[in-house]
Amino acid sequence: MHLYLPDKLLQQSATEEFNCPGSVELQQRGLQDDPMIARMGRLVAQEIQAPSGGSQMMLDSVSLALTVRMLRTWSRLTECSDLLTSGLAPWQQKRTIEVLQSRYADDLSIADLAAEARLSPFHFIRSFKRSVGVPPHQYLTKIRLERACVLLETTNLAITDVAFETGYQSPAHFARLFRRHYGLTPTAYRRKART
Repeated sequence: MHLYLPDKLLQQSATEEFNCPGSVELQQRGLQDDPMIARMGRLVAQEIQAPSGGSQMMLDSVSLALTVRMLRTWSRLTECSDLLTSGLAPWQQKRTIEVLQSRYADDLSIADLAAEARLSPFHFIRSFKRSVGVPPHQYLTKIRLERACVLLETTNLAITDVAFETGYQSPAHFARLFRRHYGLTPTAYRRKART
């Protein structure tokens, strides 16, 4: 697996995540297996290979986590780390949740939500998870699947239309997520809800 991180992303991450402005370089330490980096790389590969091209928010989240892991593992930045430990301010949490609830069908990015909260993407992800309990992409998935349940229970829309209506570009991807969360296919859920 070959992972390429733009230098700009590394420098921005060093400044925002580790409070270490200035130039940062990754240290060469020979080849080492890092199961966490490999797992994140596989997640990115799976998401990119999804028929819909993947969720931008999911790709953003994993890319940022991968960058932080690379900096922690392959640089000396941990020596000057001064990470923020607070969550979102009440107005930030309210605003980002409003955006997620009103634009759940859009392909939102972490940068979009971070801008609403007036935070960097790195601080936004960390603060959102601390305040809400889950990362933004998981919260968005929850909103989408809850909306899908309402549509399945109250309309006769085809499953494909429910998928598109709730922001999924691939009905198969929607069905897999739905089954993973509810233990039923969307069709079985609809049938059960109407009996």
